[in-house]
Amino acid sequence: MINFCRLRESPSSGNNVTWCSNQLGRRRIVARLDRALYNLAWIAKFSGWKFKVFESLGSDHSPLFGEPCSCPKPCNIPFKFNMCWTDHVSFLSTVKESWEQPMGGAPLQRVMKKLQRLKRVLKNWNRSVFGDLDNNIKSVKEDFTNLQMAVDQNLADEVMATLLRDKEIAHETALSNKNSFIKQKSSVKMELEGERNTTFFHTMLKINQGHSLISEIENEEGRLLTSQADIKEYMIQFFKDKFKAS
Repeated sequence: MINFCRLRESPSSGNNVTWCSNQLGRRRIVARLDRALYNLAWIAKFSGWKFKVFESLGSDHSPLFGEPCSCPKPCNIPFKFNMCWTDHVSFLSTVKESWEQPMGGAPLQRVMKKLQRLKRVLKNWNRSVFGDLDNNIKSVKEDFTNLQMAVDQNLADEVMATLLRDKEIAHETALSNKNSFIKQKSSVKMELEGERNTTFFHTMLKINQGHSLISEIENEEGRLLTSQADIKEYMIQFFKDKFKAS
C-alpha cells in the first residue's frame, strides 16, 4: 500500500523505538511501530522535513514531532564537476589549454598543482559560459516567448523564423543543463521523460539532503545542540581537539 501510494518514510532523530510494553525485565518489549510518511509533493513544499521521537510519558507510544529543517548554504562550497560541461564545444579546449601550461616541481606535485589550477579555470569558465542556470532559463524563455509572438505577426519573415529556431535550441539547452545538474546532485540514475524530469530529480535532491542533514547533536556534557551555528562551532572545536591530541 505504501509503494502503491508512492509514500516515503521520513528521516527521524531521537529515540530509535516508538513503542514499549510498559513491562520490566525480560517481559519488556520495545519496537518501532510509529512512523511518518510523506509523498513527493510534501517534501517539495517542506524541504528537509523530518520528525523527532520524544520520550513516552503516560503512554506506551512515544510522541512524534515533525517540522522542516534547513541548513544555511556554506561559504566554502566544494568543487563539483558538472557532466553537462562536457557537451559544450569549448570545454575540451579550455581543459587542454590549462593542462598544457608548464608547472614546476616533482611529478606528483605538478599533477596536484595542475588539478588545482584547472579547478580555478573551470570555475571561472562555468561562470562565464553557463552562469546561473535558473536565470539563464528565465532569460532565454523570455526571449523565445517574445520572439515567438513577433514571428506569429510576421509569418513571411524567414530571418525571424530562423532566429526563433535558434532561441528554441538555446531554451532546450538551458533546460537540459539544469536537468543534468539536478540529476547529478540527486544521485538518481533512472531516466524520465518530459517536464516532470527536473521536478522529480529536484525532489529527490531535497529528500537526500533531508537524510544527510544534521539537525541536532549532543555534546560531552549531555547538552543537545539544535542551532546550526552551535552545531558548526561544536564540530569545528571537536576536530581541532582531536587532531591536536594526535
